[in-house]
Amino acid sequence: MERRVLMTQLEAAEYLGTTVRTLNTWRHHGKNPIPFVRWGNRIKYLKEDLENWIKENKQPASQNI
Repeated sequence: MERRVLMTQLEAAEYLGTTVRTLNTWRHHGKNPIPFVRWGNRIKYLKEDLENWIKENKQPASQNI
């Protein structure tokens, strides 16, 4: 059975190749909504949710590159 991994904002940002500031902006403005867990005053992300978000936002390769 696979263990569910909770990641900090920094870990999630590094995993996605972005910054914590960008994750905060997305969360506050509802852009690129990624499910998150509020743990007291901390925000955590499930690795599984990050992977699903990547799959859902994957774009086909363009012939015009």
